Amino acid sequence: ARQAAACAASGRPARAAGRAARAAGLEEAAGVRERARARVVGAWGSGLAAVPADLVPATWQALSVPAWWAVQAEEAQARKARAAREAAERRGQSELLRELLGNPFQPMALAPDWLRWHDGAVGRVARAIDEEETYEQMPVLGDALEDAGCDDREILDHLRGPGPHVRGCWVLDRILDA
Repeated sequence: ARQAAACAASGRPARAAGRAARAAGLEEAAGVRERARARVVGAWGSGLAAVPADLVPATWQALSVPAWWAVQAEEAQARKARAAREAAERRGQSELLRELLGNPFQPMALAPDWLRWHDGAVGRVARAIDEEETYEQMPVLGDALEDAGCDDREILDHLRGPGPHVRGCWVLDRILDA
């Protein structure tokens, strides 16, 4: 998600966001591989230390099939970790896109009465959140909108949801632009 936010902030295209997800997955896979390899090599190293020197070549030959199995298991773990990390990164990117764009198939309409309520209280709350970058206060904006008469579940659920809430939020920007 951090990489998705960096892509969105820099204006890089979606392809860069896909590369960010792939990079995150590869990084996770490398870590899993390294930890698995350290476990296996450490166990074999301590086991081989007890083998007499003249039996080491035969021992290595005997360990070749289990070594191959260990490498296959290590690669399977790495693939699984990579896929999980890529999926998590893509979920974060999707959440960020929903934060910035909302639902493009259902454009939001702001009722002028909501914005005029209490001499523009909704706009003041939105400006304060934006200027102070206190996006964790978005539920307060949701409460202000509801008090002003907003009954749009998509707007209210978005503002009260867990986020991520960032600069460029579709609801906040529409309120500020009104």
